[in-house]
Amino acid sequence: MSEEEEKPEEGQKDEKLSPKDEQLRPTARGKQQPEDQNQKPVVKGSESTDNLKPHIKSNEDASQPQPATPSTLNPKPSTSNMEVHHHAHSQRKKWTHYFWEFLMLFLAVFCGFLAENQREHYIEALRAKEYAKSLLEDLKEDTAEISGGIHQNAFMISAFDSCISTGLNHIDKQAVPGMFYYYSKLIMTTYSIDWNASTLTQLLQSGNLRYFKNKELVKKINRYYALHGLIGSNNEIDMNHRMEIMLIRNRLLLPEYYQVFAPLEIHVEMKAPVHNETVDKLKAQELPLKPGSNDVMAEYLNNLMDRRARNVRYVEELYPNALNAAQEIIQLLIKEYHLHS
Repeated sequence: MSEEEEKPEEGQKDEKLSPKDEQLRPTARGKQQPEDQNQKPVVKGSESTDNLKPHIKSNEDASQPQPATPSTLNPKPSTSNMEVHHHAHSQRKKWTHYFWEFLMLFLAVFCGFLAENQREHYIEALRAKEYAKSLLEDLKEDTAEISGGIHQNAFMISAFDSCISTGLNHIDKQAVPGMFYYYSKLIMTTYSIDWNASTLTQLLQSGNLRYFKNKELVKKINRYYALHGLIGSNNEIDMNHRMEIMLIRNRLLLPEYYQVFAPLEIHVEMKAPVHNETVDKLKAQELPLKPGSNDVMAEYLNNLMDRRARNVRYVEELYPNALNAAQEIIQLLIKEYHLHS
């Protein structure tokens, strides 16, 4: 080789290149290495970015498409592709629109109210019918009780009359017919009505009487309940009066004769008198009274007259009024709630 070929050109640095760079870069002898078929030509006037990188990618990597690099490091955001949200200005609604909205809301609330009201009326009607059935059964038992009271008190009035009449005829005597002892036993009974007031009491005390919409029916029920109290107070007075009369009777009648009549029951005698030889024998005899009982006889008869008057009121006023009231209520219940008698 010549000396010219061995010396490097002036201005050219003695750089140690890698084998890859040697292939891409022309040699110092002015011979150009064969270019890669895939390598792009360098445009004059522009610097290649390959010399700025410390390592050059392989031919295999270079063949792959490279991602586009931004033109600047801090690009300004492009406003051409950005969406701008504008506030939509809807048209003002007419008053008719608000009116129809209010009307629909009002109708919805009103229909709900009607449905609930109808449901309450339906439930109250069912409860009223159940109360009517129960009250009807109680009234049927009450009418039987009242009828029994009328029948027994009428029999007792007859016994009062016979006993008072016999006593008045022998008020100054020390002996009386045996029938006086017999009637003195029968008139010592009393009849108290056992009211079936469970349904009636529940209706009045719980306020459920409002389920009955018939005002006439409600009025008659209240009147019937008042008769309960009136008759009940008279029954209590009569029982206390009977106890007082029994004490007077014990001062008047001799126990050895009265004990024969003591087992007799009024409900049996009302149907048919018991034929007992001893009883029948004493009825036909004159039986003595306790000694010194003349004043006691008058006191005894006076109390019998007072009690008789109370029993007359039962038969002629209180019990018939209660019986009529119960029967009227029964008829109204059957008609109003279509019940079977």
